[in-house]
Amino acid sequence: RVSALLELGAGFHPDLTGRENVFLNGSLLGLTRAEMEETFDDILQFSELDEFIDMPVKHYSSGMYMRLAFSVAIHVNPDILFIDEILAVGDQAFQNKCFDRIHALQRTNMTIVIVSHDLRSMQNLCERLIWINKGAKMADGDPREVLAQYLNFTREMEQKRMVREFGTADTQRRWGSGEVRIESLRFLDGDNQPSQQFASHDPVTIEIEYEADEPIENPQFMLNMFREDGIQVNSPNTQLAKVTTGVAHGRGLIRYEIERLSLLPAVYHLSAIVQDKQGVQTYDYHDKAYTFRVVYTTQPETHGLVSLPARWVVQEKEAVAETHVTRDT
Repeated sequence: RVSALLELGAGFHPDLTGRENVFLNGSLLGLTRAEMEETFDDILQFSELDEFIDMPVKHYSSGMYMRLAFSVAIHVNPDILFIDEILAVGDQAFQNKCFDRIHALQRTNMTIVIVSHDLRSMQNLCERLIWINKGAKMADGDPREVLAQYLNFTREMEQKRMVREFGTADTQRRWGSGEVRIESLRFLDGDNQPSQQFASHDPVTIEIEYEADEPIENPQFMLNMFREDGIQVNSPNTQLAKVTTGVAHGRGLIRYEIERLSLLPAVYHLSAIVQDKQGVQTYDYHDKAYTFRVVYTTQPETHGLVSLPARWVVQEKEAVAETHVTRDT
């Protein structure tokens, strides 16, 4: 049995109520009314549409459509679940609930096929990723490797577009009034050597060389760090850190030293900015102009965005009992 979510409203009759459409969908999938009655309460509970289930679905929002369609699809015990972009609608809380259920279904060895442009969801949900471009298969395999190829491809396409439209790929990556200019930016490893690849917990230094033609008092330097999917992960600046940069005149050097890089493996892009001390005037802005990669050197111990400096500690039974006694007294 194949359960498919291909388009909002597919398989639903707009003049029928949510309840009637649940049974209609079940019949389309080959289930009897008795079988649908057995699972109806579970469908309703998951969809959280109790107050609206007897309302014609033509009055449903796109998010309500998605709730009901997904709830039916996962409760009819399909052998294959096919989802095409439908999870892009609806509120975030229910999307998270759907993702949790997909993870649970994966553990039952159900075949789940998801078509999406949501890169982070694909990396988190999929064990195998296929990248298709204009009907042709471009890559097939480990999600991290396929996503890296896809992102490199899209960056190349964007650079080519900018060259066609503006004559250079850097036109939209840099702007500012120019009183203080960032001349170079380097990533340095723990040995103070240039590198663009680091492991989680490595020391990293970001070195900025700048130049000012006229004296500029206490300019503030900022960095904006983004993961490859656009999520902003860090935005340090000298003003927030209460660092006085002095008078910039001629060439100068400033470093941002990271004792332990807490980021998990991915490709990251960095913007570098220098502004006046009030943060009103931008002297130089390099938008996502610098790239570095974080890689695994050991078996991964966690998932997500960062690797926190923490550890698991298993308490001895005697210590737990003693703690409980202390709390009761």
